Amino acid sequence: MVLILPPSIGYGYWCILLFDPIQADFVDYVPCDIPMNTVGDEKQVVGVGTVMYKFFTTSGGTVLLPGFGYHMPQAGIRLASPQSFYKQFGGYGRLNGHEYVHNLVNKAWIVIPIDSVSYLPLAYDVACSSADKKLHVP
Repeated sequence: MVLILPPSIGYGYWCILLFDPIQADFVDYVPCDIPMNTVGDEKQVVGVGTVMYKFFTTSGGTVLLPGFGYHMPQAGIRLASPQSFYKQFGGYGRLNGHEYVHNLVNKAWIVIPIDSVSYLPLAYDVACSSADKKLHVP
């Protein structure tokens, strides 16, 4: 069985975080045991490292975006803060009524539609292959 969890782009967050429930998303990984207070609950971060996601640009290209991530199995969803990518790589984002547009420094655009049920930008098919991960040298 394959568990598919789209990353939710937390455009309202002012933190630089990536929370990911799937250890296979990590390029490098260091186990840890860190309690994390969430709204009304405490969860455990069981590992940290570099997470990488694959996105497709509006011009048909592929972009691999790495970032520092926390492995939190109880998260139930990948949560990515675009500010973490902007701080590391530059660029900016804008929220339209029906999509989030991630503008990269190289002028490429990643468009992430806003889900009609959750009202959050959700990206699908972002998992990287082993070959993709080898392109990133931490």
